[in-house]
Amino acid sequence: RPHPQLGHGLWRPVAGAAGGGALRGVIRTAGLTVLVVLFGACAMASATLDAASLAGLTGVEADRLLNQCSRQAPQNVQGKWTPTSAQLGDLRTRLPDALDRALSKRQRNRERAVEIAGQYAGFIIGGRKIIYVNAFPKPELDPTIPGMKAHDWRHEAVIVCDGGAVFFGVEYDPEKKTFANFAFNGAV
Repeated sequence: RPHPQLGHGLWRPVAGAAGGGALRGVIRTAGLTVLVVLFGACAMASATLDAASLAGLTGVEADRLLNQCSRQAPQNVQGKWTPTSAQLGDLRTRLPDALDRALSKRQRNRERAVEIAGQYAGFIIGGRKIIYVNAFPKPELDPTIPGMKAHDWRHEAVIVCDGGAVFFGVEYDPEKKTFANFAFNGAV
């Protein structure tokens, strides 16, 4: 049987407890500080994108990436090209920090997925070669999630309406090694 006063002073005063008010205040503050730090660390964890979670699309499926449901996608595409494995490696390495910076500038809808997967296609826009990334939470690929149909995401464009900031698109310029035009899906 638990002690009637142990732990109860962390969130509210214990009825009938004599003294100890200052100590309860310190414990309460320390408890809240630990929770804020823990939740803050979870909320700010950088996303990861490993090589196995990035699929290249070509042809009609690459074109489908340009028709997103609830966010902007690249416009005025003049052609397509095939990125190299070195360019894709740079993209994967640089994306987590760029995503963190883009999300930190948002006023709302800032949630992030810790493990992301994505599709890419090489497009030529304004005479420049860019790699467009269509990203989504890796757990969304699990066909056992209720309501999710099996999807061949390695070969078919994933188009999601709404869903929040865990679904996003971004353009990467492999020559400049910069990201531009982060576009996040609307809130759920």
